[in-house]
Amino acid sequence: MVAITSGKLLITGGSGYIGAWIVKSAVDRGYSVVAAYVFHRGLYGVDRLTDRPQRPN
Repeated sequence: MVAITSGKLLITGGSGYIGAWIVKSAVDRGYSVVAAYVFHRGLYGVDRLTDRPQRPN
């Protein structure tokens, strides 16, 4: 089996506890990530993602 280590991901719930962890892990592994979320309960998790380096798609 071949492991895919780069590409683009759409992650829903990116500002929640689990979603933010998945986003961080995916970016650390070289993925380009788009996170979708609804702000009903605030910005939990977003502050951990704003210091991530931006990479061109």
